Amino acid sequence: MRQEPEEIPSITSGEICDFRSAVGNKGRIEKESNCPKEQYKREEKISVIAVAQITTDPGELRRNLEKIVSFIGLARGSGAQLVVFPELTLPGFCHMDLAFNPKFRADQLTALEHIRDASHGITVIVGHMLEDEGVTVPSGRPHLRSVATIIKDGEVLHTQEKSLLPNHELSPGRRYYHNGDVPKAFQLGDLKVGLIICEDIWTDGYETDPVEELARQKVDLVINTSASPFEVGKMRQRKELLSEVAIRVGAPVVYANLVGSFDGYDAEIVFDGRSMLIGKDGEVSAVAKGFTEDLKIFDLRSLREVPSQTHNDLEELHDALVLGIREYFRRNGFQRAYVGLSGGIDSALVAALCVEALGREHVVGVTMPSHITSDETRRDAHLLANNLGMKCFERSIEPEYEAWLAGYRQVYPDREPAAFTKQNKQARIRGSILLEYTNEDRSGLVVSTGNKTELALGYCTLYGDKCGGFAAINDVDKPGVYALSLFINERAGRCLIPEGTLTRTPSAELEEGQTDTANLPAEFDLLSPLVDEIVEDNATLEELLSRYPKEVIDRTMSAIDAQEYKRRQVAPGIRVTSRGFGIERRMPMGLGYRRSQLC
Repeated sequence: MRQEPEEIPSITSGEICDFRSAVGNKGRIEKESNCPKEQYKREEKISVIAVAQITTDPGELRRNLEKIVSFIGLARGSGAQLVVFPELTLPGFCHMDLAFNPKFRADQLTALEHIRDASHGITVIVGHMLEDEGVTVPSGRPHLRSVATIIKDGEVLHTQEKSLLPNHELSPGRRYYHNGDVPKAFQLGDLKVGLIICEDIWTDGYETDPVEELARQKVDLVINTSASPFEVGKMRQRKELLSEVAIRVGAPVVYANLVGSFDGYDAEIVFDGRSMLIGKDGEVSAVAKGFTEDLKIFDLRSLREVPSQTHNDLEELHDALVLGIREYFRRNGFQRAYVGLSGGIDSALVAALCVEALGREHVVGVTMPSHITSDETRRDAHLLANNLGMKCFERSIEPEYEAWLAGYRQVYPDREPAAFTKQNKQARIRGSILLEYTNEDRSGLVVSTGNKTELALGYCTLYGDKCGGFAAINDVDKPGVYALSLFINERAGRCLIPEGTLTRTPSAELEEGQTDTANLPAEFDLLSPLVDEIVEDNATLEELLSRYPKEVIDRTMSAIDAQEYKRRQVAPGIRVTSRGFGIERRMPMGLGYRRSQLC
């Protein structure tokens, strides 16, 4: 949803004094407003609530403020009495070490002052960071809280701190923030409201239980401002959890989730939105759109169970990848994707996803046949491009390969290059050609095509097929690549991805008669789930022996351990599983543990 923002005044650091006047002596916003109580009489009926499920970019305070103010106006114009924004809306959720920049923190307070100005005639709940000034932290870093502030008619009514901080790297948790106080209910019109932030509903394993605290205070409404990342199957978890919260508290739950895709340091983290209203009986009454911005209006007077939705994991995975590609290009200012088209399944899927994310006019295929390339794969590369309506250039690598081979033989006249040397040279020539296109087109980016199964096993070439500034499917296993390709064809009602590409035995075509499985521990149908169990579930040899042959397990584990150095050099991708390679799974290079276990 694209909306024109309301005009706002320019932000200057000298304009923060009014907002600071509402702040206590430690820099934290006072829990209750000093404004006249008659403005907020209990008789005021609060029933129409808007959730502004929006994308705000880390650090883009001016742009984020414009969008927030715009959606406040839209919510007010839609008759909403309250508008709720996701967690850390103002600074942008994946702000990383911008939180340590004092100017950034000060500018955020200035932006909050403009939100106060925009709040007349409506109550606004907005997420941001807040510093406890004067509090000493041993590291010298600022003492910060993740908070949600409630503002109405220019006055601060209440600020709630995030109580629970997750101990994982997907969230700007304990690296930046400190645990806040347990939630304290506040009066909003005729409702006693409990406000909690994201992790505060995921209470398993914590000593503090914010949900139980709200149940004890007997609130009429629970509001959860959230930034819950997507992974396949996550929506089912959320529904079950929110239903449990509503039943425990005995009150409806408004769940406002972030949408967008953002830099998580080594991968794009996708947020799928799908904000919800849950009745006090635990039934879902309304759901916002998935993977796109939405202004969803909830009416507490007409809570009705919506028809049960079936969740198609493939459709969700597809939508997450499309959003991740689109947002990566938007945020980084790239205009065109360059994809090496081999005629194989991985490059075909990446091209199809890029066309959907960016538009066919913004995707360029380059097919680079060699003396090994079959007529079938060469034909399928062009057929794919034609089906998708994208440009495709053909450039043979044979002249460069033959020139290299002749040079090698001059240096080493008594021997031929090793088979792996010949194979890797072909891949690196192709990578070099792709990068030439983006050197000439400075708005272009090479999107690499490796999948998670092959990446896990190191079945890729450094500076060859790993070349690129973005790795679109590096968290999708090989069966997932085929399933997504079939899904794309079924949805289109025709074979966008050619039938031959789907049915042909996978091969890198770097030497005669080569097949992928001949170079790997097993067929992909067996190998991919094994890799997933090792990487995502950290399964042990003993746990796997009942399902896989020991020789396959040993070879797979050894390959995964040995190839860590390659994975460290992979371009950022899109996180779609519970544990992708990178910051969530950190293993030492040269790992020798499996070789030296004591028992």
